[in-house]
Amino acid sequence: MKRVVVTGMGIVSPLGNDLTSFWQALLLSKSGVRKLTKDHLQDSEHLEIKIGGTVEITTKDMEQLKYGKNKQNAMAFLASKMAMEDANWIPQTEDEKYRTGVFLGAVKSHLSPLLHVTHQIFKENFRIVPSEFYNHLNIFMTTSNVVTAYDIRGPTSAYGSACAAGQCSIAEGFNSIQDDDADVMIVGNADHGIHSYLLNGLNRLGALNRKYADEPEKASRPFDEDRGGFVAADGSGVLVLEEYEHAIKRNAKIYAELKAVSLCTESYHPTRPHLEGDGIFRTMETVMKRAGINPEDVGIIHTHGTSTTEGDSAEATAIGRLFPEPGPMIMGIKSNMGHMMAGVGGIQSAALILALKNGVVPPILNLKNPLKIGDRVLNYVMDKPREKEARFGITNNAGFGGLNCSLLFEKY
Repeated sequence: MKRVVVTGMGIVSPLGNDLTSFWQALLLSKSGVRKLTKDHLQDSEHLEIKIGGTVEITTKDMEQLKYGKNKQNAMAFLASKMAMEDANWIPQTEDEKYRTGVFLGAVKSHLSPLLHVTHQIFKENFRIVPSEFYNHLNIFMTTSNVVTAYDIRGPTSAYGSACAAGQCSIAEGFNSIQDDDADVMIVGNADHGIHSYLLNGLNRLGALNRKYADEPEKASRPFDEDRGGFVAADGSGVLVLEEYEHAIKRNAKIYAELKAVSLCTESYHPTRPHLEGDGIFRTMETVMKRAGINPEDVGIIHTHGTSTTEGDSAEATAIGRLFPEPGPMIMGIKSNMGHMMAGVGGIQSAALILALKNGVVPPILNLKNPLKIGDRVLNYVMDKPREKEARFGITNNAGFGGLNCSLLFEKY
């Protein structure tokens, strides 16, 4: 069985657009959640909830794109470029290009230009359909921009599997290398969560936090008894996965080994998790079996931890069922940035990898009154970073529709 390692990482986030800034902000318990103004959304005055985690993208960033020149595609391209440069991997020969692949994507199309173009189509009574309409509509353009820029010819796809999409892309990249379809896979996702239509829609679903309009940095509080919904955010995280012998042969820097992946669907409810966390329980149990380790061997879990009432409770219940006390250290960086939906899988993975590599776990911001499962409080990292020399770590994602995904990394 081929081994798969991580040789590059790229981050575009509300905490910074490079690994160093991102990691230092986590250790210092900084927040990237802020009040939304007209600088972020021109129609922000129509929003009921005006907080979110924002990312700054310049016109120069947009100009690097060949297709669908919008913020979502730009974030994916920038994170991919950073990850490839970090890995020192730009395919040159024809064989290298055919043995390199890209799996990116998003939950949805970038809404602002899509809605603008749709308005123009209706205005013209469908007589004119601009050529850019398809480029903004198609989530494959996140992948296509990277493929075109670097003349990549290996396996490519775009994953739109809700908030688990980022980790699903990583899981499928892992499978492509193990199946010998590629030596190198650029994997992750992006999402533009700061849009008025999306924010108002999520608010109607009751998914967003309504309690901290005047203190936005306190709004995202995973596993706290005072949590009340998530905070939407922009972002993208991309990893370079590489076959181990290929990485060793070219003397590549190795961050961690991706040991196992697992996906499952609960088939329980379109937007709500199973109350006992059956899906997350199953994927965590499966990745440990596939990696040949026991629950006691896992030192850190990066939770999905969105700060929703039912979601956090279900995940905490699953962890409590599977891991004996005191259990792994629990981290959750959505407390610092909000929820980037499809874009969060790569960012979570990068944070977990850095925690394993550096032997320190960032605290969950705003966690003051931790959620209990019966009489048990999980091993949450609170208030300040904690040192932890862990060999194995798991990161979880879950998405609307009941999809769950867990990845298990080993420190290198």
